[in-house]
Amino acid sequence: MKSRLPKFQLVFFFAVLGRFGNELDQAASLYAQEKPNPIPTVTKSNAQPRLLPGVQSTGAIQLPNQWSLRPAGEQLELGDFPVNMALHPDGGWLAVLHAGWGTHEVVMVDIRKEPNKIASRVTLEQTFYGLCFSPDGKILYASGGEFEVVHAYDFEDGLLFHHRAIPVSPIKDRFVVGGLAIDSAGKTLCVAGPWATPCG
Repeated sequence: MKSRLPKFQLVFFFAVLGRFGNELDQAASLYAQEKPNPIPTVTKSNAQPRLLPGVQSTGAIQLPNQWSLRPAGEQLELGDFPVNMALHPDGGWLAVLHAGWGTHEVVMVDIRKEPNKIASRVTLEQTFYGLCFSPDGKILYASGGEFEVVHAYDFEDGLLFHHRAIPVSPIKDRFVVGGLAIDSAGKTLCVAGPWATPCG
């Protein structure tokens, strides 16, 4: 008499295989019904505008690292690197010193009423940080940087004129004119030299 075990095992094998085959067929059918996501195409209608660094139409400042700044209040575009500001004694004028990669200059801003506006600007061969008005507001002093001088301008109604260069030290000393301050009497101008150079 033959054993039924091999036949039973064979029937069981085909039953499992048939069920597994049905599941494969169902999966293949579902996969065939799914449509792959199309690759998006860029057209003029959906293209995003190029966002370059600088002032945006919204008033925000876009930085090169893709961050943005949204300063409060009114903004006034000046030069490329403002390093110091000096308020005129009457409170109506603001001197802004620029000492960056671009033009070194002093920009005079009229802040007596809004919107603030640029009244004048003067260029300097080189400057650094120092900037101050005389106590009576008639003279503006600005650092001369590596040229061992302090720039002095007469000031009136937003204009800077009658430029003169005040020597601080001999050229051989290589004194860099940094910060400036003046006493309340307007008779003594103090000059700070960075990098451990003495004050004048």
